[in-house]
Amino acid sequence: MKKVLLLSALFLLLIFAGCKKEGSYFPQSENSTIVPPPVDTTSAFSFTKLEIFPDVIEVGDYADVYATATGKNLTYTWYIGHGDLFGSGNHIQVGAAPCCVGGHQIKCTVSDGVHSEVRYVWIEIKNHD
Repeated sequence: MKKVLLLSALFLLLIFAGCKKEGSYFPQSENSTIVPPPVDTTSAFSFTKLEIFPDVIEVGDYADVYATATGKNLTYTWYIGHGDLFGSGNHIQVGAAPCCVGGHQIKCTVSDGVHSEVRYVWIEIKNHD
């Protein structure tokens, strides 16, 4: 019985002695610190204006819509309930079909992946006189 206990103790001692912790799977020195990337203040997000030219059109005509924004990696998302939008990015055109007579709101969302802002413009679509 003493031999079994002695062999068991010796076995456990060998196992623990062989499991000496030498470091980490993720190498880094003890004095290292995590440094965040620098903040680029020259490319701060800003959606300054949304304009439409002209804001009154007749059926079959087009209007130009421009979004002015600053920042990096900007995406522009456009929406109108009735009418057709052509183009992408910060400049689109709105086309007016006969079914779209009346006033309509155009929505533009600009995002840089972190910030997002929405602006609206109105367009009036009239029948030919």
